[in-house]
Formats: sequence, C-alpha cells, structure tokens
Amino acid sequence: MLKESIRILRDHFDFLNFPLRYNNMSKKIAISLNLDRGLMRYSLMYQGMQDYAEEYTDWSIYWDHYPENKLRKCKIEDQVIYDGIIGRIKQECYLETQRLDIPCVNLWYNSYLQSKIPSCLINFYEAGKLAAQHLLNRGFKKITVIDFKDQSSIHFKEGISSVLKPLRYSLKFYHYNRDAAETSKTWEKQQNEFEEWFKDWTYPMAIASSASIVNIATFCKSKGLRIPEDVAIVLTGIESGVCESIKPLITTIDTNYYQTGYEAAKLLHKVMENKQQEYEHIFISPKGVIARQSTDTYATEDSVVKTALRFIADNIDKEIQVIDVVAEVPLSKSALEKRFKIATGTTIKEEINRLRVICAQRLLADKSVKIKHIHRHSGFSSALHMRRIFQKNLNMTPGEYRNTLS
Repeated sequence: MLKESIRILRDHFDFLNFPLRYNNMSKKIAISLNLDRGLMRYSLMYQGMQDYAEEYTDWSIYWDHYPENKLRKCKIEDQVIYDGIIGRIKQECYLETQRLDIPCVNLWYNSYLQSKIPSCLINFYEAGKLAAQHLLNRGFKKITVIDFKDQSSIHFKEGISSVLKPLRYSLKFYHYNRDAAETSKTWEKQQNEFEEWFKDWTYPMAIASSASIVNIATFCKSKGLRIPEDVAIVLTGIESGVCESIKPLITTIDTNYYQTGYEAAKLLHKVMENKQQEYEHIFISPKGVIARQSTDTYATEDSVVKTALRFIADNIDKEIQVIDVVAEVPLSKSALEKRFKIATGTTIKEEINRLRVICAQRLLADKSVKIKHIHRHSGFSSALHMRRIFQKNLNMTPGEYRNTLS
C-alpha cells in the first residue's frame, strides 16, 4: 500500500521523483576488474574512479567482478541493484545491462563490444609513437615488435610505424602466444619460435612491445645477448614490482592507468546524467617513457664511440668528466668529440648529463632515498648541479618529478 501511495505521488508531482530501487539515495556503481590479483594497473584505475566519485558524485562503489550474476535475478528495472557499471564488460554483463537499461563504461581494449558501449581506453597508438621516438633518440634504426595478436598490439605497431615510415626504417613483427606457458607443448613451441626469430636478428637492435612480456629479456640473456648494448628493450605498462625484479631494469611506457579510471568514472557520470547510452570512446594518452637500464645506451657502428658510450654508462654514478672519457680511447679530445657528434648527434658532455638525469630519475622513484642525497649516487657534483641539469633536460625540478610519480 505504501508503494502504491508513493507511485501516485510520483505520477502527480515530478519533483517527488523518488527512486524505488533502494533504501538510500546514493547511486550504486559496480566495478568489474581483477582487483584480487594485486596488479597495479587495476588498483590505479580503481583509485582514479574513487577520486572522481568522491569529488563529483554521491556514488557508492562496489567491487563485483561478475555483476551479471546479481543482474540476472532482477526481473524488472525497478529491482536493479546497480545504477551503473565500469570495467571489463563481457558479453553476459552487456546483455543484462541492455535488458535492464543500465549504463556501463568499458575498459577492455580488446573487447569486441567496443562499438556498442562507451569505452575509456589507453591510447596504444600514442604509446607506440613514444616507444619509437625513445629508441630513435638512442640511435636505433632497427626495431622489432614482439607482441600478442590483438587490437592493442596492432595499434601499438601502427604508432611505431608512423614514426619509422617517414625515415624509411624497417619494422619487424613477431607474434607471441599469450598462453605460451599454459602447457609444456605450447611453451616448447614458443621457445622454438624464439630460436627461429633469433637467427634473423642483426645488432644493435631494439625490441618493443605493447605488453609486459618479460620473457623477452630472459630469452635475450640466455642467448648471450647484452642488454642494452646488443638489444635495447621497451615494454608497455609493466608492473613496478616486476621492473625491479629484472636485471637490467626495463624501460617502460607509463600508460596512465589512474587517469583511465578517472575518465571512465567521468564518462559514466555523463551517460547517467544524460540518461542515454552514448557510444563515446575516450582514449587516454600515456604519461611518457620511464627510462631504465634496458635502453641506457646508444646504437652506433663506430667501435670507438661505442667504447666511450659504454664507459660513460658504466661510470655514470661517478663524477666523470669529458677528459676521463677521452682517456679510454686511442684518440685526441678533438677527434673523439668530432666522431662522437657524427655518431650520436650530441656532445660527450650532453650524453653524460643525459644518463645522469636518467640515473637520478630511477633514484627519485624510490621515496626512501632523500632528494638531497641523490646527486651523490648519480654523478652530479652537488644537489644544485643536479637541479640545474635536471631542469634543463626535463623542464622540471627533481622534486617536481618525484611528485609526478605519486
């Protein structure tokens, strides 16, 4: 009888449009992500969603990896338990949201439902461009992509190609089986394919991937290849814990997972306010390249310059000067400077400062290390010297850079 009375009031007075779905007025939003796996990408997405919701909405957020299970029990729209869903939207969930007219936002890049529902996705095309430019800046003209066979890898490869094509540089592509380690048979097949790929490689070369295929580094090392001297490696979105467990540390593209979650919540809010499904796709640009040891080199065929570059890389934590580099090669200072400039496009001093900044960036990522002590471990003569060179190279101070990492 109470429900009937509320219905009559609602029909006659638009301003008394009480929702009958719940006992409270807040919107209930389901997050369908693999939060139980402890992966940083999902945690960062979730954090972004929470921050947007707390700032702009009255949402109550619930983790529900399979929201379709609860939705199936709802017979009519007024009984629906969720007002909206964000996450990796699969077919079963999509069908239930359509039946009950529930807005949702997809975060799954390789979903075949992309054309049917709004999506907030990482821009893998831009990630590919960043990877290519980073490797070109280090002198690599031969880039190989080892990747899964899906939409994200296709767009990543297209991004790399857009940078290489105008320069007429070649690009190779090898398909890595996502399920290679599932059985001994598929694993052996993948290892045999690695062996075949290896036969065609010429060095120095670079490998890039839109995924976190850490097996690339271990395979290269097992074949006696030096990283980064023979093979430089750039991966995308690799977990921070994994990065620190691999030697040398792997350069990665920061795919901006936090912003992806934040913008996904913003998009869902917009769809819910407009009360209609808008098939809008938002692509989140990567934050940039996190340079680590796997690309701390410069590809050159000049053996003398390579010796100089190796000496710089091996002693970058010391206060080496140009004269120290000259002492390692059988050339005069002017002769080495000339050959160095031709091979790398930069001066010896500039290369020393570039690698020192990269070394400082890695140390800044460890918040247990105080900024005032970092110059001692990255070759700078003083904290003031580090600040000046850091700001010149990156247009920000060491402190500002550390803040971006948080």
